[in-house]
Amino acid sequence: MSACYSGTLMRILKQNHLLGDSLVIQTDGVVEGYPDNAKFVRITVNPTIQGGDAERIQDYQDAAQMARDRCFIGRTVRDYLTYSVGKVRVE
Repeated sequence: MSACYSGTLMRILKQNHLLGDSLVIQTDGVVEGYPDNAKFVRITVNPTIQGGDAERIQDYQDAAQMARDRCFIGRTVRDYLTYSVGKVRVE
């Protein structure tokens, strides 16, 4: 999921002329029903855009949310679990 999200986010950043040399995506997941019926119930992505313009943090947050909405895998799983964007950092 992180690979799909990061590729989508990078494309959106470029389309919106937002600087960024690289991305680091920390993904946190919550599993319930372990061990017999284990399944993810919540996934949160926390993107860090390295080499970005910190003064445009709101634009980066909007792009991060848009990537969540457009990511193919994210769209596939959002009916089955909570998929959200957590903290967006620009360094």
